[in-house]
Amino acid sequence: TVTRSVASIKSFYNCLLSGTGGEQPSPKRDCGEGGAQAAQILTSREVELFLEQPDCSDLKGYRDRAMLELLYATGIRVSELIELDVDDLNLYAGVLHCASKGKERVIPLYPAAIRALEEYLRNAAPQLINEPDETALFVNMSGDRMSRQALELIKYYQEKAGIQKDITPHTLR
Repeated sequence: TVTRSVASIKSFYNCLLSGTGGEQPSPKRDCGEGGAQAAQILTSREVELFLEQPDCSDLKGYRDRAMLELLYATGIRVSELIELDVDDLNLYAGVLHCASKGKERVIPLYPAAIRALEEYLRNAAPQLINEPDETALFVNMSGDRMSRQALELIKYYQEKAGIQKDITPHTLR
C-alpha cells in the first residue's frame, strides 16, 4: 500500500541520517486513510437469519449449517475449519480441539453448534464420505476434504438471507 511504502522510505531516510543531524528529505504528505477497514458487526437478528439459511433437507444443508455454526461458535479461521478431523471433535464433552500455528486450543461449543454437528455426523457425513479411512470432519460433495469453498458458502448464505453487510469469516469471529 502507499502508506506502508511511504513509512518504509521515511524509516530508511531516518536510518541514513541518524547521527548526522540532517532533516527528513521526504515531503510531509497525507497518504489518505491508512490501516485496515473495520469489520462490519452483525446484529443478533442478522446472525440468527444468517445461521438459519442452510436448508437441512439435503446432505449439503446439514454440512453447511454445521460449518457455519462451528465458525460462529468457535471463532476459528476458515483454514482451521477445513483442517479439522473427526477426532478433533468431542461432542460428549462439548469441545473442539484445534491446532494451528504451533498452538493447540480446546474450544467449548454452545448447544446449537453441538446439535448442528450431531445432525451432520448422523445424517450427512456417512453418505458424503467415500473413503473409510477419511479423517476430515467436513468433506465436499465428492467426498474429499473441503477446500476454501467455505468462503463461497458465507457469501451465498449472506445473499440468501438478504443481508446487505459484507460478511466474512472474520465478521463471524
